[in-house]
Amino acid sequence: LGVIGYGGNMVLAGDITAGDLASFLMYSMLVAGNVSSLSSTYADMMKAIGASGRVFSIIDRVPQMPPTLKVIAATNESDIQSATSCDSQIGPLPAGSQIG
Repeated sequence: LGVIGYGGNMVLAGDITAGDLASFLMYSMLVAGNVSSLSSTYADMMKAIGASGRVFSIIDRVPQMPPTLKVIAATNESDIQSATSCDSQIGPLPAGSQIG
């Protein structure tokens, strides 16, 4: 508001034209919008850094329960196929049976 008042006085005094004042106000609004966007981006970046710190602390924590899953190393492709196939473990399902 102060810029408009001071600029209006300068227009009345003949120091600048009304077009100069209008273009200055437009450029001022353009710069203010970009500065606001930049500060918003900075705030979002700080939130992301804080959140990533929390995620990494969860990933790096040592579990309190011992793992119960045993990992078996496969030596060739047939070991992998037999370990992932349900038919080799429990046999085929009877005809007409439903799962679930």
